[in-house]
Amino acid sequence: MRKRKRFLAALMGVVVVGLSAYVGYRTYDAYAEKETESNLLLENIEALANEDETVIMQRCTRAKKYGSCYDDNNMWKGTYIDEVEVYEVAVGSPIVCFHDAVHPCPEGTHR
Repeated sequence: MRKRKRFLAALMGVVVVGLSAYVGYRTYDAYAEKETESNLLLENIEALANEDETVIMQRCTRAKKYGSCYDDNNMWKGTYIDEVEVYEVAVGSPIVCFHDAVHPCPEGTHR
């Protein structure tokens, strides 16, 4: 009777360890498969991004030194631009391309 209980306890232990190993392996295998898929997707994206394409750049200017213009009653009437800086942006880029130019305050106003 005692030998039978020990045998059943050992058998149950072996079954539990075996099932744990099987479930762990299946979980690892499923994760490793997704990781490989993810790596493959990233490699494809990188390959597409590195293709030799000519990037068309557009010339942009933005105000570097500017201020407000006021009338004789100190009411705001616009802006003046004393200096602009040049920068380039790729066509189709989400970066905004400004086309500012140097100009004084409107006639009849002051800084």
